[in-house]
Amino acid sequence: MSKNQKTLNVAEGSLPQRSATPMQKMFSAFSGSLITSLFTTPFDVVKVRLQAQDLPMSNVKLHSPLITCREVLFVARNMPQQYVCLYPHVSNQTPTLGCVTANAATKSRFNGTWDVAVKIVRNEGITSLWKGLSPTLVMSVPTTVIYYVGYDYLRDTLWKWKYSENYSPMIAGFVARTISVTLVSPLELFRTRMQGPEGIHGIRNVIGGVQNLVKTNGVSSLWRGLEPSLLRDVPFSALYWTGYEMIKRNLNNYLKNHNLERRFNESEVAFLSGATSGTICAIITQPFDVAKTVRQVNGNQMKTTNMITMMKDIIQKEGYRGLFKGGSVRTTKIAISCALMISTYEMATNVIPPKGGFSFDNYQRNVALEQKGLALPKAIKTGTTIVGLVYKDGIVLGADTRATEGPIVADKNCEKIHYLAPNMYCCGAGTAADTEYTTALISSQLELHRLTTGRQARVVTAMTMLKQMLFRYQGHIGAHLIVGGYDVTGPNLFTVHAYGSTDKLPYVTMGSGSLAAISIFESRWTKDMERQDAIDLVKDAIEAGIFNDLGSGSNVDVVVLTKEKTEILRNYAKPNERAQKEQSYKYKRGTTAFLKESIRDLVIVTEGEAMDIS
Repeated sequence: MSKNQKTLNVAEGSLPQRSATPMQKMFSAFSGSLITSLFTTPFDVVKVRLQAQDLPMSNVKLHSPLITCREVLFVARNMPQQYVCLYPHVSNQTPTLGCVTANAATKSRFNGTWDVAVKIVRNEGITSLWKGLSPTLVMSVPTTVIYYVGYDYLRDTLWKWKYSENYSPMIAGFVARTISVTLVSPLELFRTRMQGPEGIHGIRNVIGGVQNLVKTNGVSSLWRGLEPSLLRDVPFSALYWTGYEMIKRNLNNYLKNHNLERRFNESEVAFLSGATSGTICAIITQPFDVAKTVRQVNGNQMKTTNMITMMKDIIQKEGYRGLFKGGSVRTTKIAISCALMISTYEMATNVIPPKGGFSFDNYQRNVALEQKGLALPKAIKTGTTIVGLVYKDGIVLGADTRATEGPIVADKNCEKIHYLAPNMYCCGAGTAADTEYTTALISSQLELHRLTTGRQARVVTAMTMLKQMLFRYQGHIGAHLIVGGYDVTGPNLFTVHAYGSTDKLPYVTMGSGSLAAISIFESRWTKDMERQDAIDLVKDAIEAGIFNDLGSGSNVDVVVLTKEKTEILRNYAKPNERAQKEQSYKYKRGTTAFLKESIRDLVIVTEGEAMDIS
């Protein structure tokens, strides 16, 4: 790799990488959703009851009842409250009892968030605050999986395609939320009715109401409230994720500048960022939430279900304050839910151990930068095929020369076989800059060892230095290496993985094209091979990787290490070389080939001359 390319690697931004698999992210999202639902369902119940109650009857005078009731029963419906008397009128009762009954009727309305919670607990029991929890939990599975995992995937994809880090969260949140809200809208309808006045009489009453709704208005009525839900949730998500990423980045920078980063871990920063961004977005989208609740709860009694018309009607009857009815409880609920959800998701995602095996996703070199919200370096990750084998007189190493950056070919002639010492070389797979600088550092240490001891180091010494360095950094250096050389003990071939594990083998392949290459070795490798046979086998194994892996390509480099000398066969083979193809072109240049000849007789029709009638 050239020096210019090395500079490019650390100068530009890069895509953030997470070590968790999609399945692990799904589990993290579901865990966070479960905890959040248990904490925030009471806020939802209070909010829905407050938004769904009758409009205030400020102009209606409440008279004392003509009959005296032993007990006043309040039936929560979207119509004037009904007062049921258990005993007939007693003529000699004092007016005081009538006034008490009238006052009780006046107090039946909800006058605020705390008033709603107290009356629900007093009249229905404390468990009523968790009504609708079952559909909430059922909703959480598809919603969180689609929303959070989809957001992560879309954000990273957009970032990869050069979208600004400020715009990619907005676009990803917009698309992911649109899909998730549309899919779970029927469950949202059921949950809202369960938490509203209709749910007081039990789940059967809610199911019956939904069935009647479908019979009356068709299956499409299950998506009643989708329009205001989209207008509420989609802008909310776009604004929330943009604000979250921005607040998190600025907060991390502030903590760093004031030497406070050690006092706060990543989950605490995510908690504060999520709560702040969620609070701001909840206030902005509150009117759409009121319209959604009114439409879903008492849409059958409404003359129109147009969202704008509904909002105008609310303003006419209740003023602009009506659009923010239940706003305090919703804002509190959203702040808590956003903070709990994102902090739990981030914490669960980061504590999950990375998947095993060879995978570029295991690299953690930029995790510290990502956690602090800083720009990431552009390190080229190579889709690679590297191989090595022991033959009769020494070692043969081979590698392709293509360096890739995602779907982009960054370099067609990248050197992946690195110098360690005159008698040993190292093939590198992984992040190009990491493999080159790691091998350069170890090469310097081997030279110091030679100058100090007066003798050339053994291959096992180089392998030990490499594995100790990689183990110390625990995957933050993205280097998977094949070390080969010839020393006083003979030919030696080792593999060193990114976390420091090693093997000593007679032949080995690594990289994204390793499966194709190992099939060639397993079918053709034999002990005590001749030099040319070993070189040809290495060449064929690399070419198998090139033709079966998009990340591998271009040319084949070979290094032969023996007791007497080291041979570097740069660009030994060029399987992808393009040239003028003249061998199969059998037509003279400038001519056009024809495939079929057909001769037809032409029928000539003659016509007489026109008569001159002038």
